[in-house]
Amino acid sequence: MSSGVSDSGNLKPRSPIAISVAYQSLLVAAIIGGAFLYGGPRDFSGYLGRVLRCWDAEHYLRIAREGYSTDAEARPLIVFFPVYPLLIAALAPILGHMKAAFAVTTAASIAGHTLLFHYLRLIGLDARRVTRVMTLVFVSPIAIYFSAIYTEALYFLVTVSFLVLLRREQYFLAAACGFVAALTRSMGVLFVIPYLFAVWGSGPRTVVLRRSAYAALIGFGTAVYLAINTWVQGDPLAFSAHQSSNWYKSSVNPIKMYRKSLLDLFSGHWGLGPGYELIYLDRIATLLFPGLCLAYAWSVYGPRFGGDPSKKEAAGMPPGFFLWAVAQWLIVCSQSFWVSNLRYLSLVLPAYLMLERVFSRRFTFAVYALISAAIAVWAVRQYVRLSWVF
Repeated sequence: MSSGVSDSGNLKPRSPIAISVAYQSLLVAAIIGGAFLYGGPRDFSGYLGRVLRCWDAEHYLRIAREGYSTDAEARPLIVFFPVYPLLIAALAPILGHMKAAFAVTTAASIAGHTLLFHYLRLIGLDARRVTRVMTLVFVSPIAIYFSAIYTEALYFLVTVSFLVLLRREQYFLAAACGFVAALTRSMGVLFVIPYLFAVWGSGPRTVVLRRSAYAALIGFGTAVYLAINTWVQGDPLAFSAHQSSNWYKSSVNPIKMYRKSLLDLFSGHWGLGPGYELIYLDRIATLLFPGLCLAYAWSVYGPRFGGDPSKKEAAGMPPGFFLWAVAQWLIVCSQSFWVSNLRYLSLVLPAYLMLERVFSRRFTFAVYALISAAIAVWAVRQYVRLSWVF
């Protein structure tokens, strides 16, 4: 049986697509199988529909059908960014809203994972390290969201597309991807960090200045979203008020929030109760993220100060990636109510490069991958049972 790796150690041209399709098929099968298991053969179709529409999915479908609204019940939906429901609405006349949403998610996931194979080779990783990074992505705790009616798969695709274009020095197109990202999720505006790091030193001063100016496109994406808030509800920060009143999230000092949650862990405030597994997984992942960053930094710079010399030859991340990861973590920590942190952090692509390097030994890598896969399986079970997941 073909392993997907050629004799020269390079991934075969067709294997990334085949692997991505197989992975997506597994996710879809998990949803269908779970719906059959918990809904039963008599109510299979109805139960599957309820699974696919659960939680935020119904909000995206409503926006795709009706757009943003000033109706009292629909006003809070302004917190959901427009690109994903816009794509659903564009395909709905052909497929219907539900099938259109599922098609967008499926296509974005397959394309995103396929492109990630390509990107990892572009930055110089050999076949072994590409396989390790992709394994970590495939067994991510939020794997189920790559097949759900949520923005994760689309944002993942836009992120990888942005990185590929940046690596190929197609700066305007990369900035355009940043514009789309900023209209897909709130953290899309942070694409400006790796973009500017990639541009600096990319040519003569005049060329650098011109390319740097393209970064305004990324900020413009956020400006367009604020303009939508103003147009629909008369307030550019309407989304913030709704997040606070309906989703219990407001902006706070991320360091103070981190410290409080850390103290709560040791003071016993995280008591057992309904959904306690979710709270523990979510917050512990957030609390451990700085440790991952420090471990990665030591693996890169430690050999100069007596660290493990065997890691000297391992390639680091592209410039700006470390700061980009830390910035995303700070945004996550700046939320007053931690309930979806693991889902947000699992879309921080530099984290997978850091994990692959930190867990460089086969045993520790296998242990981490198994733990992550076990959480992913638990999340799938929660999802198909219509229980909140991250």
